[in-house]
Amino acid sequence: MSSNLQDQLKELLDNKVITEDVALSISAYYKQNEDNSSSKLFLVFGIIGAILASLGIILVFAHNWDEMSRLSKCIVSFLPLLVGQLFCGYALFAKNDSPAWKESSASFLFFAVGATISLVAQTYNIAGDFAGFMFTWMLLCLPLLYLMKSNIVSLLYIVGITVYGINTNYFYYTKPHDYSYWLLLLGVLPHYYGLIKAEATNFRAIHNWFIPISIAICLGSISGKQSNSELLYFSYVFLFGCFYFIGMTRVYASEKILANGFSIAGKLGGLFMLYMGGFKFLWESLEKDYFDFVSTLTIATAGLFLLAIALLYHIRKLKTLALNEILQFSFLIIGLCYVISKGSVIVPVFICNIYLLLIGIREIQKGNEESSIARLNFGVLIIAILIFCRFFDTEMSFIVRGILFILVGVGFFGLNYYLLKNRKQDEK
Repeated sequence: MSSNLQDQLKELLDNKVITEDVALSISAYYKQNEDNSSSKLFLVFGIIGAILASLGIILVFAHNWDEMSRLSKCIVSFLPLLVGQLFCGYALFAKNDSPAWKESSASFLFFAVGATISLVAQTYNIAGDFAGFMFTWMLLCLPLLYLMKSNIVSLLYIVGITVYGINTNYFYYTKPHDYSYWLLLLGVLPHYYGLIKAEATNFRAIHNWFIPISIAICLGSISGKQSNSELLYFSYVFLFGCFYFIGMTRVYASEKILANGFSIAGKLGGLFMLYMGGFKFLWESLEKDYFDFVSTLTIATAGLFLLAIALLYHIRKLKTLALNEILQFSFLIIGLCYVISKGSVIVPVFICNIYLLLIGIREIQKGNEESSIARLNFGVLIIAILIFCRFFDTEMSFIVRGILFILVGVGFFGLNYYLLKNRKQDEK
């Protein structure tokens, strides 16, 4: 506890403003906060140090690699793995109550496993590609996640399987469909469920972002080389709808705004899909497209749609989302637009643009009601992006386009001024 605080407490005691018991309680409170802050700082430095040490060892080995004999290379290859296991064993049995020791040693071992695999493969010229290397690495580190109960290994694992999914399904197409990513993703879910059931932490907030981003990146892996890959647009529409509704459930609704990655990813993703739907080319490509209803992509899209419907029904029962939050119905609107596009491609474009305008107006209205400058500006931004998209998509004169942007700028300034003025009056 700082000397300044101690002096203030002594002054309050001398003037009989507080009792001795109150002073002791205040001292204990601040000492506990200082201890927690120090332990968190030690945890961060420990993790960073372990990662840097791991990378440093790899670079040292790489620099002297060609000068070593095969036996030396083999010994050196397993040395980081042995050291990492010793650190983890010490952390597990002697420092089990220290998150910094467990996280840093687990991080070191995570990278040591990858280094050992690559060094042994290079020493004995074992054939393989990068995707196979990532799969083996992540599979071997999955038990480490649960043995050490390491949150940083969990995050590194999610990043690793995402890189694997990208390489397997987007770069090489070694198989028409590769579902290994989804099986690997299932492996981390029990750990994530444990984080959800426990108290809110920064690690849980980061997981709330990593998991939806990873799923969104790798969702395209289910399309393969199919001719009806345009259906993937609707897969993402329904996926972002599911994210948004998951973020509105009771488990996530209590999270801070920035910690609710599902809600933000679903909201921004849903808006992006609506902006895409506001362009004519999308519906022209879908106008005469007839999907293969026995494909994996079609089944997955239908499953995501049904899941979005079920989640919408669930949050309507929970009443965690107001009925006038119209963004929640965006996936139904886009589904309706697909049906309409079979007869006309102009009507879906019109519907998506009007719907985006209504969402922007609703956000401005909510921002005004809640005296939230951030939400008000978000609504103005939605409308500004909509006008910007139409700037390149319609044959308006530059004068009309310029007037529209001037109106948006004036409206942006006027609304913020009005809200700030009302806030000052309320404070008085």
